[in-house]
Amino acid sequence: MKTGRRLAAAAILLAAVSVLPVAAEKAPRRLIVALEAKGGDAYTAAELLQLSRSLMAAIQASGTQVLLLDWGSDPFPSEKPEAVEEAVKRTADCWLLVTVSGGRKNPALAIRSYDVLLKQNVIEGKLQLDTAIDLPDPPASTWKKLVGMVAGAYPPLDTDQPVKTTAADRPALWTNDTAVLTLHAVPGTVIEGLDGEARTVGEDGTLKEPVRSPATYLLTATHPGELPLETAVYLEEDREITLAQHRLARWSVDAGLYGMSFPQVEGSYFIVPGWLYARAGLMTYLAGLAFGNDTMFWSSPLTTLSARVGTYAFFPQESWFRTYVGGGVFLRVAHPFGSPAIYIDQAAPWGFQLTLGIEASPWPRSRFFLEWLPTEYLTRYPDLFTGSLPGGDWGNFVFLPYAVLDMGGFRIGWRWML
Repeated sequence: MKTGRRLAAAAILLAAVSVLPVAAEKAPRRLIVALEAKGGDAYTAAELLQLSRSLMAAIQASGTQVLLLDWGSDPFPSEKPEAVEEAVKRTADCWLLVTVSGGRKNPALAIRSYDVLLKQNVIEGKLQLDTAIDLPDPPASTWKKLVGMVAGAYPPLDTDQPVKTTAADRPALWTNDTAVLTLHAVPGTVIEGLDGEARTVGEDGTLKEPVRSPATYLLTATHPGELPLETAVYLEEDREITLAQHRLARWSVDAGLYGMSFPQVEGSYFIVPGWLYARAGLMTYLAGLAFGNDTMFWSSPLTTLSARVGTYAFFPQESWFRTYVGGGVFLRVAHPFGSPAIYIDQAAPWGFQLTLGIEASPWPRSRFFLEWLPTEYLTRYPDLFTGSLPGGDWGNFVFLPYAVLDMGGFRIGWRWML
């Protein structure tokens, strides 16, 4: 009897519980964030990406229950609502477009946010920022007012409400909030640009990280022996990428014209890659361009062998513009095709030479160069020395008791980094 009563009480309790309201499940909204610049100072694609990432980080840090999706660098089709809805509905249920205008020191934000479920704008207005946007890492306070608007406009959805999300219409790809990014790079490479702190590639040359998706990441890869690399990566699903890194130059070769006349070639070995070099080469007076009224070519059976050391201490190899300095010695060799066939020039056998140069090129592996080469020729016979040179214009020469200074020497050419 007692057992029957207990069974009956349990049945009644179960029935009562079954008709009680079940706590509604809360589903966070999925917000696409897009950022553009119009009607003011121009921003680069990298700067717009920095602003977008900063805004998304501020929304996340505020605790707002919104899943964020980065639109990327493509223009946002805000003028065509049907195009926006078609692009958004498979990935999110609302979007936020922030347009930066005005000067960088006094920027204004035009804000528009559209709720795809309600089919109406829920945020539309302008904000005047009190201070300039501090790139590359704007503080979270920059977006304080905007973050509050987003939090108020998009509370989590109550799944018991008649308005439903479009998750059922999305492909399986969009049901995940993360994707696995696998990077192959030189072991020890430091990767920046992913959420959180920088990562280091392991000894196996592979870095595997779960990251937000869909999203665009601007990655920077640095390594002591490699040229820095920047690349933009858009993730929709798991992706594997090999970074196209290039080693810092250990060697270089160059070809040029001394004084716009005489051919000169040199080779360099970088004692410290990209920074400290030892360089050797030769320049010959055997054939040269005269640029004169009487003759087109100059010729003298004389060749200069040189060796020097120098540094690119002021600019790294990836810079499009570099300066360098150096200094060394040279030896002048005569080869008159007689007897003897080759000998050290007696008029000025050797001397010292400084190098002050600039390089310019958008390509880190090859570049145009221009060098100023102040030169001291050690000689006791300045008249004999000047007579050994082709030409006859000694306006740049300074004659000293035991030396001749040439302050007008220069060289132009092209250099290849190996």
